[in-house]
Order: sequence, then structure tokens, then C-alpha cells
Amino acid sequence: MKGEVFESISCPLCGNDEYREVLTTYDRFDRQRRLKFFIVECKECGLRYLNPRIKEEFIGNFYRDTEYDPFISTTGRNDLQSLLYRGFRKLNLGFKYNVVRGLKLRGRLLDIGCATGEFLEVMRKAGWKVVGVEPDRVSREFVVKKGIRVYRALEELQGDSQFDIITMWHSLEHIYGLRSSVESISRLSKVGGYVVVAVPNVDSYGLRVYREHWVALDAPRHVYHFDFGTLVRLFDSYEVELIRTRILLLDTFYNHVKSFFLKNENMLNFYYLICTVSKELIKTCVVSQKNISTLIYVFRKRG
Repeated sequence: MKGEVFESISCPLCGNDEYREVLTTYDRFDRQRRLKFFIVECKECGLRYLNPRIKEEFIGNFYRDTEYDPFISTTGRNDLQSLLYRGFRKLNLGFKYNVVRGLKLRGRLLDIGCATGEFLEVMRKAGWKVVGVEPDRVSREFVVKKGIRVYRALEELQGDSQFDIITMWHSLEHIYGLRSSVESISRLSKVGGYVVVAVPNVDSYGLRVYREHWVALDAPRHVYHFDFGTLVRLFDSYEVELIRTRILLLDTFYNHVKSFFLKNENMLNFYYLICTVSKELIKTCVVSQKNISTLIYVFRKRG
């Protein structure tokens, strides 16, 4: 059964076959932790990725858990965890809006991995012409009911469709066709247009603390784990250059809280939780942004 579901791959960034194992983790929704997942590092380019990984035709089964937060709008859940996530999401939507508004006031926007479409709703109300891409059928139907055009895959967009801004809020790490997807993003972006990518940071302080319990590893759904160098190299090879990075601050709190409970810390030991969050923020401010849980990369399509 395992051989039918898993596949071994070469490095998705450079194609090299040599790697070293760096971490063993588990599916956070599997209470018995029956399956182990191995994160490896390419010996050539340094990309960290899941190997072996679940075959693409089976990966949809691992998004079905009702606790998977990005699809929470389709579940009708109203427990404490759901309410907290909705609160974080609302604050994050305002921040994401300001990131886009700082680049351009109006235009055409494509959100890849749009989930249930809350960000697209915000941008449409602000006067943007919006389109989404979402592989999950139930979430896609949820977006359609809002009157927003959404596609299952990037390949379905017409070749003459081009966008002023393309966003990927925590979706690049899920996509199986890594290089072909970035090539499509470059094709769909106008010359001088922006590509905004938010991904978990594999060099974050939180990962060093929580190791295999770090919620942002999210095996087997996250198939890549980027640092600054590997992500910039990927986009630069398709004429998309980095112009700045920003931190997604709320992710720090969210990731630390979720990881804290995954590690089965004593629920009363909030001193430990406060200390780890504080240390990440201090290291980010004093040493480098590369200590933060999530980095936002703002790229621009070269002419």
C-alpha cells in the first residue's frame, strides 16, 4: 500500500538526486502518528523538500480533516479553535490588503490557492478585478457562490490573461509542479507586474525550537520548505526578481500556539510559549528577518 501512495523524487529545484535527511515528522491530523515523513535537503542547491512524498492523485485525501483551517468556512465549525482562526484571518486579511495597496491601487489580481475566497472578496470590494485558482472542489464551489471566477488549475487560464498582481498566500509550498507553476506565473504576470508570495520560513527560530512538531511543516501537504536563497533562485530563473521582503507577524503567534499544543506542552506552561514567541520576535528585530515564521516576498516581472 505504501509503495502505491508514495513516490520518490529528484530535487524539484535543480533536479539533483543526492540529498541528506534533516528531519522526520508526521501528519498533525493523525492522532496515532502512523506515517512518518522525511524532510531532506538537496546537496546541490540546498532546497528542503518532502521525499518520498504522497503521489499527487492521493494528496487530496490529506486535506479532508475538518480541522484544516484554510477550508474552515466550508465546515460550519464554531468551536474555540475555529473562532480564533477566524479572528487571526480577519486581521491578516487587512494586512494583506495593505501589502497589495502599497504596490498598486487598482487592476487585475490573481490569487493562487485562494481556498474559500475571503481575500478575493476583500480585493473585489476595493475595486480590483479578481480571479482565483483553487484545486479543492468544495472550496471552489464556495468561491463560485460569491460570484468570483475561479479555476481548478493554472493551466486553465488563457494565454492572453495577464495580471497586475499575482498573490500566493501559503500556497506555493503545496504545489506539485513547482517549476512549471512558476513558469506559468511569469507568463501570466504583466511586465512590471508584481508577484507576492508568502511561505513558511524553514530557517525560523520556531522550527529550531519545536522541530518535528512545528506546525508549518504540515506534512504531507507542504512538499517544499523554502529559505531565502532557494525561493529567490527559483523565481529569478523565470525573469521574476525580488524587490523586497516583509514579515507576516500574526503567523508567528499562530504557528507558536499550534506547535505548542502539538508538542503536548503542559497547557498551564504558557510562560514557555510566551518566551519562544518573544525570542523569535527579538531575533527578527535585532538579528535578521530570516528568524521569523513567515516571510512575504515581493517580486516584480522583468521587462
